[in-house]
Amino acid sequence: MTVIGPEHDPRSDVPETEAGKIAGIFADAIESGDLKELSDLLAAEIVYLVPGRSEAAGLHCGRDTVTEALAQEVGADTVVSVVEVTELLAAGNRAVVIVRFAGTVNGDSFDYETVFHLRTLDGVVVAITEYSGDQHSADHVARRASMARES
Repeated sequence: MTVIGPEHDPRSDVPETEAGKIAGIFADAIESGDLKELSDLLAAEIVYLVPGRSEAAGLHCGRDTVTEALAQEVGADTVVSVVEVTELLAAGNRAVVIVRFAGTVNGDSFDYETVFHLRTLDGVVVAITEYSGDQHSADHVARRASMARES
């Protein structure tokens, strides 16, 4: 997995709030694919809403289920070759992490941004809502990646 961006670290501008600190750790874990660190940030009863029509879409509940769902996007066996946090915003108990995903699946290239809207409470993430800048591409990649993992 290639990580881009030490010359532009969006985490340097994040307010020193609880949500800002957690979002910074979330961003680092997303970029590195560190599922243990990612899981440690999640509340036991977390909910994660993924839009779209792929198998990844829907409401995922609980730390293990959410970690597994996020692993499909950033884990070592994913088709994603670029994971780059392009912006991070935080205020109060909410944060937004904008991530660029790029790579190739079954010979088709993709490159799109996804927004992870995080809600924090007592030092952990209690809810994530995902938004994709190009939902069609995100669904296409998720379907193709699922087929590649099954074969």
